[in-house]
Amino acid sequence: MLSRRILVVAAALTLAACGDTSPVTPDAGNDVAMDASVTNDSGVTSDAGTTIDAGTTIDAGTTDAGTTTDAGTTIDAGFDAGTMTMDSGVADAGFVIDGIVFVHGINGSRADWDPMVARFLADGWPSNRLIANTYADPRWGCNDTNAMQLQTWVNQLRQSGAQHVAVVAHSMGGLSSRYYLKSLMGTSNVEVFVTLGTMHHGLSSPCLSPLPVCVWQQLCQSGMFIGDLNAPPATPGPTTWTSIFSDSDDTVPQMSSQLMGANNILVPGLEHDGANGLQASSVVYQHVLDALR
Repeated sequence: MLSRRILVVAAALTLAACGDTSPVTPDAGNDVAMDASVTNDSGVTSDAGTTIDAGTTIDAGTTDAGTTTDAGTTIDAGFDAGTMTMDSGVADAGFVIDGIVFVHGINGSRADWDPMVARFLADGWPSNRLIANTYADPRWGCNDTNAMQLQTWVNQLRQSGAQHVAVVAHSMGGLSSRYYLKSLMGTSNVEVFVTLGTMHHGLSSPCLSPLPVCVWQQLCQSGMFIGDLNAPPATPGPTTWTSIFSDSDDTVPQMSSQLMGANNILVPGLEHDGANGLQASSVVYQHVLDALR
């Protein structure tokens, strides 16, 4: 779970080479420097030459009517949640996926997924097909190291009998998962990949650290790690990709969460984490279910 603490830690490292973990409100205009011009469906072009898909779905969670704007942005005002039952551990309501690995972000833990996992269990999913673990070094661990741990979790899920696996990741956990998918042949084992509030294009504040700390280097928007992830193909198949984010996330700007090749979904009014955060939202949960279908 990337908290607001990251930004102030990065700044403190610049001044005194020591971490200050008190919460701050980041400057959203300083996190990701991107040109937000949109030309119909052609996409959004960043200052670094990165093209971002402008076909973002916005869910207001109110009605069932959908509207398409002139910019090619689909506004989804809600949907019918429906119901789901399980048959011998396999969803019988149009679900392809029968096992999920949940990946937390920096400073996070498996407990961050309790609200969403509880919803899956209430809807009939068997607990042995839902894996939410904590990384060995959740605060300072490198994404490539975390990716190898994720590989182990996916293998464990498949050994439990799951034939169709999804990975759902929050914040920096999405970067660890992307490294697994792209560099460790994870696409051969993961059919659906969903991120919540992931900084796919990095953040600017971690670039300020003068120290060679792995986590800051890999979160830096101009660093090699982010550059390699976004080099074609940024969203390798046959895995299907979905990125869910909010316009009220003061930790990760929505422009950094938009990813070309993914189904980009904006859910307004949610925070990065916590009781009003992406992981706890019932609206986000429905979008995750939709991605699993």
